[in-house]
Amino acid sequence: MGTPAPTGKVKVEYSDPSGLFQLIASELHLHLPLRNLNWTSSSRPTRSIDSLYVDLVPDVKSASGSNPKRAIPGNGNPDTPSSPTPSGEFKRQDSQEPKRERRHQIPGLRRTPYLRVFLLRCDDTDTYKATARRNVREWIKSNSMASQGGSSSNNQDNHDAFEYMIIHIVLPDIQSGATWPTKASANVLEKLKSDFNSSSRNSPDRVVQIPTMKHLQVQGVTVNPVPTGAAKDVFLQDSNRAWDDLIAKMKLLILSSFDTRVKQYEEDIKEKGMQRNLPGWNFCTFFVLKEGLARGFESVGLVDDALVGYDELAVELLSVIREDSAKQSKLFREHTQDLLIEAEAALQGRELSSNRPNHRRLSTSFLSIDDKPYRELILANNISVFDFRTYIFARQIHLMLRLASLSGKALKANSSSSDLTTSRDPVILADICWRAKEFFSDMARVIRQDLKACFKAESNASAAELKARFTVTESLITSWMYKGALDVLNETRDLSLPDVAVTEISESSHPLAPVNGHEGGGVDANILQSPNRALSSAPLRCKDTLSLESVRAQAGERAPLPAGTSSLAAERAELYLIARRAFASIGGRQGWKTAWPTADYDMEKERLDEISLNDASEVEEGEDATNSAQISNSPMAGVLDSSIRTAMTNEGAFYRHWEELSLLAFMLLEAAKVQKSVYFITADIAAVRVRLGDYAYAAPFLRELGPRYAADRWHNLEAAVLDMYVFCLKRLNKPEEFIPAALQMMVKIIKAQKSPSKITSTTSRIESTPFSNINLESIVESSKALSKPVQVSLDDFFSDLKLGDCLWHSKDSDEYGVDLTFISESLGSFRINHIAIKLIGNSHSPAKEMMFSSDSYDCRHGANTVRVVSKVMAPDRYVLDSVVFTIGKIKFYSTYRGASFVDRNLDTITNKVQLLIWPSPRACIVEASMYEVIQLSQPRAIVFTISSRENDIVKAKLVVKSGTAGLRLQIYDAEMVGGESELNNAQTPSTILLDGIPKHTTVRVKIPYRVEADLKEITIRSELTYDVEGDSFIYATNHRLMAQLPLGVNVQDIFKKDALFSKFAISTSNHIPIRVLRSKLAANEFYDISTPYLYDDSMTVFAKQPASLVYRITKKNIASTPIKKRLSLEIEYQCLDEQILATASQQMGRDLIETPFHDCSTLLQTTLKEVLRDYTQEQDLGDIGLLNEIRLPVYSAPAWECILTAAPMETREELSIWLKDWYQKNNTMLIKSDGGAVIRRIEIPVEIPSLPILHTASIAIDKRPSSRLYTVGEMIVGELQISHTRDWSSADQQEQKALSFVYELETSAESWLIAGQRRGYFSAHEDEIKTFPILLLPLRAGKLMLPIVEIRSAKDGEEGEKGACETDYQDLGTAIEVAPGVTGVTLDVLTSSSGTLTGEVKVLGVERGRIDVAHGE
Repeated sequence: MGTPAPTGKVKVEYSDPSGLFQLIASELHLHLPLRNLNWTSSSRPTRSIDSLYVDLVPDVKSASGSNPKRAIPGNGNPDTPSSPTPSGEFKRQDSQEPKRERRHQIPGLRRTPYLRVFLLRCDDTDTYKATARRNVREWIKSNSMASQGGSSSNNQDNHDAFEYMIIHIVLPDIQSGATWPTKASANVLEKLKSDFNSSSRNSPDRVVQIPTMKHLQVQGVTVNPVPTGAAKDVFLQDSNRAWDDLIAKMKLLILSSFDTRVKQYEEDIKEKGMQRNLPGWNFCTFFVLKEGLARGFESVGLVDDALVGYDELAVELLSVIREDSAKQSKLFREHTQDLLIEAEAALQGRELSSNRPNHRRLSTSFLSIDDKPYRELILANNISVFDFRTYIFARQIHLMLRLASLSGKALKANSSSSDLTTSRDPVILADICWRAKEFFSDMARVIRQDLKACFKAESNASAAELKARFTVTESLITSWMYKGALDVLNETRDLSLPDVAVTEISESSHPLAPVNGHEGGGVDANILQSPNRALSSAPLRCKDTLSLESVRAQAGERAPLPAGTSSLAAERAELYLIARRAFASIGGRQGWKTAWPTADYDMEKERLDEISLNDASEVEEGEDATNSAQISNSPMAGVLDSSIRTAMTNEGAFYRHWEELSLLAFMLLEAAKVQKSVYFITADIAAVRVRLGDYAYAAPFLRELGPRYAADRWHNLEAAVLDMYVFCLKRLNKPEEFIPAALQMMVKIIKAQKSPSKITSTTSRIESTPFSNINLESIVESSKALSKPVQVSLDDFFSDLKLGDCLWHSKDSDEYGVDLTFISESLGSFRINHIAIKLIGNSHSPAKEMMFSSDSYDCRHGANTVRVVSKVMAPDRYVLDSVVFTIGKIKFYSTYRGASFVDRNLDTITNKVQLLIWPSPRACIVEASMYEVIQLSQPRAIVFTISSRENDIVKAKLVVKSGTAGLRLQIYDAEMVGGESELNNAQTPSTILLDGIPKHTTVRVKIPYRVEADLKEITIRSELTYDVEGDSFIYATNHRLMAQLPLGVNVQDIFKKDALFSKFAISTSNHIPIRVLRSKLAANEFYDISTPYLYDDSMTVFAKQPASLVYRITKKNIASTPIKKRLSLEIEYQCLDEQILATASQQMGRDLIETPFHDCSTLLQTTLKEVLRDYTQEQDLGDIGLLNEIRLPVYSAPAWECILTAAPMETREELSIWLKDWYQKNNTMLIKSDGGAVIRRIEIPVEIPSLPILHTASIAIDKRPSSRLYTVGEMIVGELQISHTRDWSSADQQEQKALSFVYELETSAESWLIAGQRRGYFSAHEDEIKTFPILLLPLRAGKLMLPIVEIRSAKDGEEGEKGACETDYQDLGTAIEVAPGVTGVTLDVLTSSSGTLTGEVKVLGVERGRIDVAHGE
């Protein structure tokens, strides 16, 4: 029994005893295929069928009759089994008479009709009653199912369920000329429906009537059944309704029979599935049954459901195979006969005939299932696992391809985009490729096990035979996978993909001549770029020559793929890679390597011949053994595909085709944006090019791949790519690129040596490379050819780099240094030409960068220590920023700057070692302070003190720069204020040149400055460059100085006629107390100065307790004294904080002289000042100022810890003990004025104020005896006396004339009542006394202050300004005691009957001078 080909059409069988089919064929063609069907099932959701193709075939009688008209065109399906003749009739293509098939006991094996149609010709009711009714009944009886006849039958018939329908075809009435529908035809239709339609409500209508539309030949006359005139439109409308009725009933009846079949299949499948664990259950029978359901879905166009069925069968087959393997049963055939025949032919070295009967070649496409009876093998339980899985997969691919076409048409119909070029759904095509990829992987194991079972019977094979079998097995597998991958690629081509535009698929193979005369063995890199194609006979053929450069260039210009096509491109690329892998495996047996991690790059190396490890005596004698040994040496044994053999013509052809496959995969992966796979293919192509000696081609791609693999942490691949890249650059003689790459390769070697347990594969990979013996010394030697130095990372070659935490100071110079320790990871010894490190500090550090260096150090493998020195001293804390090792023309650079260095704040750095840089006691230093003499009339100045100490300075240059906005240093006005050196006249902006400075000499340079605004603090950076005995050193530091005056002076002037009293109030400008040592207001030739007491003793001025100084100023000669002459107030003082720091620092300095820690004196004294400055707060300063002694805080280890780490290692512990002891011994220190603090002096100019007129006023009152008091209400007579002087005026005193004034008495209204004139105008000459009587009436008792007198100048009868004159009121503060105005008061104090006071007082009377008090009874 032949296996029926899968079809997507529904079979409809018709019976045509009258030969009427050709009359309706053309009209029926217009209504097929059936469209828009909806199948509703109780167990499934509603399914929509867009197009249902119908295969109309005649029954046995109609096919064997005189009019064997069979099928019609018009289904639009390429599987239509009929073709038209030149006359327009349709005849069977098969000349043999069809035979009625016997129903098989297993359903699903036959293709049976879903609908049986009887074509009836009956012109009138008489004919119907006579013959037509009987003929129809006989046809129904012979064809209809028993269930339709009303009797029960076996449910097996439901697998071939069908419906029947009667089509009454009406021919035109030639005699009467009446048109359809006629009365006769209507009567016949009614008779048919009455006789053959069931009376059940749910029974379908099986009778339909249609007219013929075709011209007829009647007695040599052509008759047109379609009327003319007005009746034509009516006829056509009725005819269309009849045809629509026919098509609707066909849909209904076909779906009805299909639903019956599906239900029966589902019941049987469920029943068989429940019997799975019973004895005798057969999977093959179950498979055929379930496949019958899937084929039924396929026939009606439900491809999705059919595919689901095959997917379930594939899963169930795998489950059965696993169970069969576990039980060691024999459900399937152990081996495939076709594979055995192919393997035996390959082992014997003979070719099989292509038309060998009952044999299918492996080179045939596995997607074709027509050339092997798979279903018969399944039914006979004689199928192997290989054939079984191949059949199922081929059916799955067939359904998916059909589904992709249907889905693609729907996408194109629903898409509004005009650039949609695909005709199939790319997502489904991608799924096909993915399934094929998984299928090839599984089937390779199946074929291997299959062939193993074939050879199992022959257990006495020799080693040569085993090797031959292995070679044949692998060749069969790889050639089958290669051919299968290309077959799937051919079926899933899409016009939107880039590989389709450059390739052609050919089904046949034609051997061609070798390319460029290469017969094999010779390798030429230019072969890959030859325009002559040697692979035109291969199934895959490229239209044009491809190269990696052109493919990459096209990828950049290519538009993005349409939606959903990216996955298809990626999956097709995987199939290309499978084909490439299989092809490369075959080539590998020829010795043509493509696997680059173990590739032999050097083609010039001598090739080794393979030798047998077996002794010749072990090889069996005989013809079979000799033949097997020969075949085992033939790498092409088992390669059945002629296209692969053509591609294996020579080595150049092999590599060319391999690269074509790689580039096609590259195209697709690049279009799908699968970058990692793109990198891998690029590396493959580059590796092959390296093997072929095309280093210039491969190097650019290898250079790009290395960083990408490094970024993805693919260390093994990075090492392999880097190795090839170094190899290429060495051969190309490019030192500029070779040196960095070789150094990077060396880094890989170092890492592999450091951690062999973690990256064992990398280690073994590097050890096998041509440059595994590379070392730093050889790289440095190659760097001599470089035009400019190369910079690389230092951390890759040197590790554990640490900077010492203490300084080393030279005993003979101001040079100092620090130890740098590191570990050299490079094997061997080499010389470092120069070492340089850079330290960075805070933003307020005196130097942003500090450089240390060392020359010519011999480095060895392992730990090293080198001392780097510097001649620049900038005291502060620094951290390591960068290190540079210079070896030849290679600079190894490393930076240690992290995110915490952005704001350059060292306080936030906790993971860095801070190095404290400080000068030694012998080193030259520069200090700055405010100039101790302050003249407010002159610009202030800063003095720089340069201490040469142990240095005999030949010359020096002091550079001073402002660090505060608004500060202007007047460098050109600098002057020497102390020391033996002299200023050079060649000063430049910010620079002061000095001549030689001897040892132990201090030079002081004063520089005036100005500020644009009042500043409390200023910052100045100084840098001293000095030469000592042919060597030059630099000392740089920042100075923060208090620009605000530490004290403030306010003056208050009081004018008297003969003298001026000035009161000076001295206060502090901040919380720091000051000690005023001496103050003096110096007299001159014009004024005498006298004080109430002497100010020779010092006094302390606190923040909240200012001091006052009063001076009496008198004129020496009034006539010649100029009023504008200035005096000068001089105040000598010391700031208490400076006294504290100087006292403690000098005490520590004296104590350090006789200790071994004298070298650290500068460091310790500076630190002590910082500790005391932080400790002394406002309250502490007040206490120290009162007690005049310093109380040191308790020794704090954390405060000194960072300082002790900067001291030499050998003295740290002893120094810590000494500090604790020093704190205890000097807990209290007395402050002395000569304790080293600077005595400062401020000179304040004092202006003598000018007063135009000074009035002297007094009130004279009559004096009474002391026993007599003024009383309230008693009038007091007084006299106001006024005189004025002009001695304190700065105006011209030559003209003395009377001036007008106005006086006014001011008093409280509650104290005095002034009788008479309170305000009066008067004129007077200088020193003229004016008197004015006044009457005062006291209003209350007590001490009353006399009224105040205010005098103003008057001009033209108007009051002038008060500021023109002042009044010296001599009675200011004079008080008069006033008694009450009564003489007596009589009071009666009431008492109770018991004699106690009641607290009540009764006034009895008031008399002048007496008070009587009466006590109540």
